[in-house]
Amino acid sequence: MRRLDWSDYYRPIVEAAGKLRCRSAVIDGEIVVLDEEGRSHFHAVKSAISLGGRGLLFIAFDLLFLDGRDLRAVRLEERRAELCRQIPRSPKSRLQFSEEIAGAGAKVFASAEQLGLEGIVSKRLGSHYRSGRVDTWRKTKCWMESSLVLIGTELDKRSGAPVALLARQWSYEGIWVTTA
Repeated sequence: MRRLDWSDYYRPIVEAAGKLRCRSAVIDGEIVVLDEEGRSHFHAVKSAISLGGRGLLFIAFDLLFLDGRDLRAVRLEERRAELCRQIPRSPKSRLQFSEEIAGAGAKVFASAEQLGLEGIVSKRLGSHYRSGRVDTWRKTKCWMESSLVLIGTELDKRSGAPVALLARQWSYEGIWVTTA
């Protein structure tokens, strides 16, 4: 492990975290940049980092440790309630609490897809935190379908995996797609 310190890249978030009302915390979340409609824009994160962290936000999902206390065995609802108390309630804060949406999964997913979001994460109420793949939470991604024209194929020189050169029919903009 190289133990690289990335604090300087995320300086505005680090400074906001330093103002939390606790001595220490381990928070599960994601660094994002939001577009004009409030949707996360994955490719904008790298640009924001190069601009000194301008526009970066940390979206907090879960609280794993607080002031040295291990909360992973605590029920999800209790961990999130404590996380909500820790995160500032200001739209200007670089730390934002990820609000849950109660409802039928299929309807919530359809709404996320309609809004052009990446997808949804569903977590089972009453669950405890476990690292790795578990059956108490699921990430469901929205997918976009396109009609493409196959231009050519070859094998990747390093991995030997097949690679296809595809083009969108309406613009013939080249796209490389690899399959395992």
